[in-house]
Order: sequence, then C-alpha cells, then structure tokens
Amino acid sequence: MKRDIWDAEHFCHSCSSKMSKTKVTVEGMAVRAWECGKCKETVLHPEDAQKVLVFNKLKQGITVNDHLFLKFGET
Repeated sequence: MKRDIWDAEHFCHSCSSKMSKTKVTVEGMAVRAWECGKCKETVLHPEDAQKVLVFNKLKQGITVNDHLFLKFGET
C-alpha cells in the first residue's frame, strides 16, 4: 500500500512546531502545502512543487530541431 506524505504529521524546521495542512497559490496554480502556525514557515508538497516546475518549463516552450512544440500563456 502506497503511503502519501500528505497524511503524515510534519514539524517546522525552524521552530519545531506542528505544521497544518493548507493550500497556497504558486504561479497561478493551487498546491498543497504545510504551514507553521507559529513562525508562518510554508513547505510545499513535493509532488505539487514538481508539477509547478514542469508547468513553468512548458510555458517557456520546448524547442526540438528548431521547432517550438509547446507554449502556454503569454509570450
């Protein structure tokens, strides 16, 4: 059975307080995150952070053999 880190308890690296689940917006995308109620440190869920990185690369476009294949958003 695969376990998701979203279901685990997380503690702040700065102050060691328990972090709570939240959703934040990064580059216009809603992503899962944990936020410390004490020092306001925010940590993104790694799977969602990876999706934001991939999306940003696709927005820039992919050039293969001098042809641009994918482009999203503004130029």
